[in-house]
Amino acid sequence: MADPTYNDAVIFAKVRLAVAVDTDGDGLTDDSEARYGSDPEVTDTDGDGLTDGEEAVWRNTSPTLADSDGDGFTDGEEVLAGTDPLDPASRPASHDDLDGNGLPDAWEIEHFGARGVNPDADPDNDWLTNAEECAHGTDPNKADTDDDGLCDGEEVEYGHDPLKVVASPVVQISFDKETGRAVLSWTTVYGFNYMPQYKDDLHAPAWSNLLRRAVTEWGEWPNGMESIIDRDSESHANRFYRVVIPVTDE
Repeated sequence: MADPTYNDAVIFAKVRLAVAVDTDGDGLTDDSEARYGSDPEVTDTDGDGLTDGEEAVWRNTSPTLADSDGDGFTDGEEVLAGTDPLDPASRPASHDDLDGNGLPDAWEIEHFGARGVNPDADPDNDWLTNAEECAHGTDPNKADTDDDGLCDGEEVEYGHDPLKVVASPVVQISFDKETGRAVLSWTTVYGFNYMPQYKDDLHAPAWSNLLRRAVTEWGEWPNGMESIIDRDSESHANRFYRVVIPVTDE
């Protein structure tokens, strides 16, 4: 019996190759974009300066979260500054100005919680711009940083230190030789207001003003001396005096 003859059959296996589609060309396939929740038609979904592919594939940062470590700097800014966008303790130096507005980023975040602050704005209305506040070390959200009664802009204008509380006035009491009336003299600082006050009973709950309005030192800079006469003092055997710096409204 003859051996059976087999016809060689050539079987062609048609292999369907899956083609990876990357619609926006950002280095992350559309399928992967769906998994990450990023936009397959936008190269930088979170707008942090890094493409979605660079974040997901190379840097392990989030393509949908601009600040992956939550330290106030976007992932792109951290990469630009050479810091770690996945470590909140690693951030650009305090003097860095990544947004280019002339204000250190760390100063902006400390006082405003964000960057991109207008350097020419004056949010506390103290006559100093944000840029000037930064230069002087004052608080851009507080008109009188040192709480001494004069706003920061006035102190700078008058040549005072806006971070140093002006000392309380030193009061001296003398008596006019001709009338016997009390004469109050006190030290002054240019630009400050002063109100002389009195009590006839030291245990009284409140002081009374000797004048209708405060006296402002405009004559002598940076320090001077003011004085007034208490024309009613001769009718009071005991009278107590002080001079205060009225607190101005901010």
